[in-house]
Amino acid sequence: MLRIPYGATVSYGDIAKAIEKKRGGRASAQAVGGAVGWNPICIIIPCHRVIGADGSLTGYGGGLGNKVSLLAHEGTDFFDMRLVAPKDAKSEPDERLVRLCVQIVGKASAPLGYGRPKCYRDGGTSTISLDALVQWGMDAPYIFGDIDDEDAKFLLESFIDFRSLYHFDLALQLARLLAERGTLVRARMGRIIAKTDWSSYGSNGLLLSYLGSVKGADAQIRRLLDIVPEDGRDGLFVACWKSQSARVQKKLLEKFERWIEDDPDFGSGTGEAVWLGAFLAKWMREGEFPYDRLESLVRWHLARQAPKLLDEFHGGVVQ
Repeated sequence: MLRIPYGATVSYGDIAKAIEKKRGGRASAQAVGGAVGWNPICIIIPCHRVIGADGSLTGYGGGLGNKVSLLAHEGTDFFDMRLVAPKDAKSEPDERLVRLCVQIVGKASAPLGYGRPKCYRDGGTSTISLDALVQWGMDAPYIFGDIDDEDAKFLLESFIDFRSLYHFDLALQLARLLAERGTLVRARMGRIIAKTDWSSYGSNGLLLSYLGSVKGADAQIRRLLDIVPEDGRDGLFVACWKSQSARVQKKLLEKFERWIEDDPDFGSGTGEAVWLGAFLAKWMREGEFPYDRLESLVRWHLARQAPKLLDEFHGGVVQ
């Protein structure tokens, strides 16, 4: 533990592998966890820098709140960390599961004319991608609309267990599937949604799309709009898109206005500005809000996405 750099984290499994390499034989992550728990000199021997293999901030004698505070003080990147992880999640998919996922994705994408999905390894981790798939907003092509429930459940289970198995474009497609047919995995997703501290959740925030398939989740969606951090809201946006609640749409509109007011560079590196454009188109198309209620957001969006068009608008060329 003394060798873990300031501001960095390692997993119990990482330490076990280092022990195996140094001493030979076998070491288990569970044994390391037991040893870490007996650390007699906290902070100086930095056991707070040891986390679960899935990014969960598990196990700290001083309490998880203090563990978070120590890591935050050191400038640790919390993007992929979770205060509470799904207990039944696994660390790495086996080859059979990966092959089956590739086959199902290929079967779903073929009728739409997309190329065959590919699986590559990035740092030893399997990643499935689909060439030429562009997915921003909810008006983009959707490849999983016609797959049967058995295949859908299999893909959603893999998505819950191995978020990093899919390139982001495919992961967003699966978030849409989760919003459409989340009832297929209700038992597992219900536990995850209820137990996870979404205010510290990272890229797995795509799982929040599940709320789009849950009746009576509107109050929860509105609450999460207040606490889910930037770059963790993609799944929440999917849930908002699916929601028929006027209160959810009104809250989202107000949040976009506040986010832009607080940060003139809002969404520049996270894609949230693109989501704003998608929702503006949806709201105007469906008559959700009068144009004068949306005008300030429309002008802000045009100034970022099409400044020349905005100049012409001001010049009276565009009527």
